[in-house]
Amino acid sequence: MSNSILDLEPKRFWYHFNEICKIPHESGNETALCEYLKGFAKELGFEAVSDSVGNLVIKKPAQNSSSTKAVVLQGHMDMVCEKVPASKHDFAKDPIKPMIEDGWVTAQETSLGADDGVAIAASMAIMEAKDLKHGPLEFLFTISEETGLDGAKGLDAFLIDGRIMLNLDSEEDGILFVGCAGATDFEVKVPFNKVSVPEKSSGFEIKISDLLGGHSGLVIHFQRANAIKLLSRIFSELSKNVDVLISSIDGGTRHNVIPYEATARFVVNSEDAEKAESLAMKIGESLKKEYDAADPGLKFEISNTKITEAMDEDASLRLIRCIDLSPHGVIKMSHDLEGLVQTSTNLAKIVTEDGFVSISHSSRSSNKTELEALSNSIHSLAKLSGAEFEETGGYPGWQPNMDSELLAFTKRVYQKLYNDEPGVTAIHAGLECGLIGEKLSGMDMISFGPHLESVHSPNERVKIDTCEKFYNLITNLLEELAV
Repeated sequence: MSNSILDLEPKRFWYHFNEICKIPHESGNETALCEYLKGFAKELGFEAVSDSVGNLVIKKPAQNSSSTKAVVLQGHMDMVCEKVPASKHDFAKDPIKPMIEDGWVTAQETSLGADDGVAIAASMAIMEAKDLKHGPLEFLFTISEETGLDGAKGLDAFLIDGRIMLNLDSEEDGILFVGCAGATDFEVKVPFNKVSVPEKSSGFEIKISDLLGGHSGLVIHFQRANAIKLLSRIFSELSKNVDVLISSIDGGTRHNVIPYEATARFVVNSEDAEKAESLAMKIGESLKKEYDAADPGLKFEISNTKITEAMDEDASLRLIRCIDLSPHGVIKMSHDLEGLVQTSTNLAKIVTEDGFVSISHSSRSSNKTELEALSNSIHSLAKLSGAEFEETGGYPGWQPNMDSELLAFTKRVYQKLYNDEPGVTAIHAGLECGLIGEKLSGMDMISFGPHLESVHSPNERVKIDTCEKFYNLITNLLEELAV
């Protein structure tokens, strides 16, 4: 059996996905992919226009139909770039290398970019297809979705005529999404003074690594380990038994990724060194047992290191307590939709900078007042820790409309295609539908996609057979809408 994705069906979908993998398109670096799409549209003779922030709209006239009702197909151009620690992959220039494994497509040592490369690939295949029946199509490709829906925030609404939109950025086969959570990001900055460490001191470095991580909206309810919170548990226990001076704590990568790696450097009195190391190792082993089912790859390391400067005792203790008290995980489940997380927060990133330790939080909720309550809680924690607090970003949610004509239509098409009822739910993650719906009044929207797993991580993969289902649903839906 071939291991090339070019032999998979639908062939043009996988051809375009493979080409997309060759083009660097990390958030903030989508220019090359945007220009590639513009060139593709030009070859086909279609109008392609960018707005001031870099979003791209390509318009294809109606084909084999007299329908004048425009349909928007929407996805984002950027991808989350993550790699295994040992990888030398350079996302600014190296191609993603997709490969087939047991019915899935994944990538060598890196995230795959199926989120949201599948939307771009499906759109390109539909753009070039001459045998499809559809009304006017508008392909909306946004930038920097993964860094806070920045493209959708800056979208020029005058570029879009359609008021029916298929968002192609969901990750569960057979599920139609009709709503999403809103989010707010916060930064807590704990100040500290540096001091020279006492002469008779021993320095250590602790590293937590090889956790599963994952998308903080999609898998937060799996209760996977958070590397930063694990470090805080170690230091909380150490500080009860020995005097600890923190030199640095760094971990996490992005606001929407559960931290899968974190490192801390600290000093203790030399006479307490053996006790501290033994206790840290004991806690590390107990954490590995605790997360044996949820995060079986958890790796704990402690080593000696030379440290000449650290935070003073007061700052070290304030920092330890601030992290220890920082919320992380599911706050509340929905009462309306079974199994749906309503409110959560991700302790996403920690960076030791000049005079501050910056702690980033990303909170989500489909309930505005609960999101406000979370903000107040984190603000209160910052005040008690003598820290600065800042709201750094956010976006609105997308309220479900169970009476949507597009939803009813899509359910009928799905039933006809697969002789089965699709699931209908909301998602505890950010979709661009909320922002686009605000900008384009009267937009009827739905979101769906193939089955993806472990997005925003080097383990990202997409199930092959669901991609054909995904593509067929789009094309059949467009054909039915063109009547």
